[in-house]
Amino acid sequence: MDIRDLVRRRRDPMRCDRIGRQVLAFVLSAGMAVGPGLPAFALPHGGKIISGTGTISKIGHALNIRQNSNTLSINWNTYNIGPDQTVNYFQP
Repeated sequence: MDIRDLVRRRRDPMRCDRIGRQVLAFVLSAGMAVGPGLPAFALPHGGKIISGTGTISKIGHALNIRQNSNTLSINWNTYNIGPDQTVNYFQP
């Protein structure tokens, strides 16, 4: 085996595609193995009001966002709404 064979192997698109599929399969299987043990946030989580005034409160399966000013900006860590979950926005 000489350097030309090594270069040819490196440039082989089918080999790269196989490696890509193997990596994807590993990542997906690792996610499935770890996923069920992680907490799932079915409602928006980690909301911080960055401008304006208002409140964010969770009651049971509902998240209530009450805006007290003319404008309200919120940054969220995650924003998901699962089945049987509700997000209510109350604006002036």
